[in-house]
Amino acid sequence: MKFIINKRIIFHEDKSSIELLDDTIEPVMLTATLCRVLSLLVKNNNLLLTREFLLSNGWDEYGKSSSHSNLNNYISMIRKIFNSFGESEIIVTVPRQGFMFSADEVNTVDGESSLSSVSRDLPAPAAAIKWKPAGLVSLVLAAMAILMVAAYPFFDRYQPVKHSEIGKIDHCSVEVLTTSHYVKHTDDELEKIKPLIETARFNCKVPATIYYFNTKMLVSRAGMNNDISFLSYCPASRLKGVEAQCENTHEIIEKRQL
Repeated sequence: MKFIINKRIIFHEDKSSIELLDDTIEPVMLTATLCRVLSLLVKNNNLLLTREFLLSNGWDEYGKSSSHSNLNNYISMIRKIFNSFGESEIIVTVPRQGFMFSADEVNTVDGESSLSSVSRDLPAPAAAIKWKPAGLVSLVLAAMAILMVAAYPFFDRYQPVKHSEIGKIDHCSVEVLTTSHYVKHTDDELEKIKPLIETARFNCKVPATIYYFNTKMLVSRAGMNNDISFLSYCPASRLKGVEAQCENTHEIIEKRQL
């Protein structure tokens, strides 16, 4: 669905992008979580949304780990995007309660309806996903390793770690560490990645880089009992003054010990 905000900004919910109307500037591509948060705000224009509501419907319902820090970061990113479009006061913070999208006008692209009330069909808050301690430790270690790798190219003062591209899935370039991964059959690995991308709803219709971690491909697997796959999805589009956020997903296959 498309929304026209204040008659000058188009939010493409289905394409996860936002752009100025009648402008030649490249649209800003949004990550899945960023798109969900913005969608909740836009569809409930001029209504206060509590932090718990946004966390539940933006993260928990999709199996993502939610926190108030995450929410603050994403709200800040949305503010920067709208500020670059000349709408600096469009999100109002209500201390200790939540946030309110305060556009003068929000319409569907055909201009027939204005969205100004909370839908009764919105899902109820979901319970937080609980992890087993052992699985959580493995996940944290794997996540820390891959995030450190993924972050290196974005800091000019350090020499980036060399990555090896093993192929593409639509417009997503899939890369692994050259020094620690051994990829024998790239086509097989790409087929394993596709279900993870679909489950996480990563958008490979736009240019992006996916950093891939799999314990089965490690040169040394000493001390690892479980098979862990981890993807970090980083969209290629950039907006001046706005840092792109990478999104992560994982799969842990626990091996039963005899």
